[in-house]
Amino acid sequence: MLFIEPAAGPAPFVHFIEHARGPIDINVYYLNSRPILRAMAEAHRRGEPVHVMINGRPYRMSHRLVEKEISRIRATDANVRVSPPRFDRAFRFDHAKYAVTAGRALIGTANWDYSAFHRNREYMLTTSDRSLVRALHIVFRSDWHRRPAGARPRKIAPRLVLSPGSESKLDTCINPVKFVEFVIH
Repeated sequence: MLFIEPAAGPAPFVHFIEHARGPIDINVYYLNSRPILRAMAEAHRRGEPVHVMINGRPYRMSHRLVEKEISRIRATDANVRVSPPRFDRAFRFDHAKYAVTAGRALIGTANWDYSAFHRNREYMLTTSDRSLVRALHIVFRSDWHRRPAGARPRKIAPRLVLSPGSESKLDTCINPVKFVEFVIH
């Protein structure tokens, strides 16, 4: 299902977390949405492990704000890690924005913050596509354990855009309509 921000607000993200069964793996550039943080805390209370990977050096964000973000995420009892050091160089970012759990994934353009849900035009998609879900699990676990994912995720889900290596697919993803066609087909 496709969700367009800011009209959808944080509800699709909260719904995804509320209905997750099994571990919830989240990789996001920035996360400070209170409704999402509450949903993560509730998931932990019901026994679902939550793992969150964030970018440790968002563009033009002070170290103090990143530490505050990490503290808020940890307050949900989620396991938190900063993205691997390979993303800590000039012009390199872990700019991923997805969540994956048993059998489902949420993937798109939105940071998980107020601006995404109240100001920006963003696109998020939930899917049960087995190959995409499996590939995202591999990417998340590889990054979590500080290992390269290699070519395997792209072999499993050829339409998955990973960098380096998927640059030719980016033209398709820049246009929101083509992005939706690209992800759905």
